[in-house]
Amino acid sequence: ESAILAGCLNHPTLAARFEDRLERMTFVCPDLGEICDALLSSLPDCLSDGIGSGSLRDAVSSRTGRDPMEAIAAVGQVRANPHLGPDARPDGAATAIEEELTRHAASTGWLAEVREAEQDLAGEADEGVTWRLRQAAEAAHGANLKPLSAGDSSAGSESELSARLQSMLD
Repeated sequence: ESAILAGCLNHPTLAARFEDRLERMTFVCPDLGEICDALLSSLPDCLSDGIGSGSLRDAVSSRTGRDPMEAIAAVGQVRANPHLGPDARPDGAATAIEEELTRHAASTGWLAEVREAEQDLAGEADEGVTWRLRQAAEAAHGANLKPLSAGDSSAGSESELSARLQSMLD
């Protein structure tokens, strides 16, 4: 979640490109959800002004009452990823954000499946619960196994992954 927000704060045009997916995200960390809400609220004004990431960061700071990058940059994954910084090339940043969004979708899908399985296990457990959990775990593992940009065509797009996860939930 921090990696996604770092890339978007540092590259407002990419934040606009991924706006629909950001709006659909469910954040595990409420503080990061607040930063995302502020980012999405500030984005139209910052882009219409033609001002870059500094303006977006300032606008988010104003809305949240704190510098969003302080909490985000505390995460080692964010500091270690050269594609998320303000000096990163836009195509590298887009790929990094895309990968993180896909990983997040797989992880949250897996968590939702586990929660549903816990409820099912309160009744009688059957082979279907075990199969669903295995499928969800494989989807989450596949998303985290290697970078999507490395040419893993089996990982598919976010919409394909979402469809597979929804099919498993159904």
